[in-house]
Amino acid sequence: MIRMSHHFLSILTCIMIASSLYGQSKDDPILGVQAGYAGFWFYKESRIAGSIHLRREFGAEYNYGHDSDAADVNRYFGFEPVITLAPRWYYNMKSREEKGKNTLANAGNFFSINARAKINPRMLLGAKYVNNFNELSIVPSWGIRRNVTSRFNYEFMLGIGYFYYDTYDLRRGSKTSYYSYDMQIRLGYRFR
Repeated sequence: MIRMSHHFLSILTCIMIASSLYGQSKDDPILGVQAGYAGFWFYKESRIAGSIHLRREFGAEYNYGHDSDAADVNRYFGFEPVITLAPRWYYNMKSREEKGKNTLANAGNFFSINARAKINPRMLLGAKYVNNFNELSIVPSWGIRRNVTSRFNYEFMLGIGYFYYDTYDLRRGSKTSYYSYDMQIRLGYRFR
């Protein structure tokens, strides 16, 4: 299982290097932080071409669970690191500008494909919990971003996609994949 974690780390490193190379543009990137019901994230968004942007996120998401055994039950709570790479297409920016609506820092509607990797830190340390898992997901999504002030914003995003879990269990290892929905509601602050 530790070996699988090293593969996840290698993939994440390659994603971050590639996103840095392809995320360069003449426009200043948008940097900010967001918080939602599932965690908090730091992000950088750069224009690739026209109304297509590349968003990179690093954050921590909430996790709660319990490890059960015949003799004992251990509950745990924590935040797990998550890295997301998401190309976004802001499809209604021109019509919003023509109507005189606020489009500062990509305030508009968008479609995106969110590729996310979450690694349970207890797995990296070799802890022997029953419900440890790594997660990979690819979720096509629709969303909106609106500005409250020149620095504060909010986002709503909804999508259906593919989730893959690599579960570490002392009694049996398991790999699970399924399709599910992903909903995000976030409040944010833009640094630039």
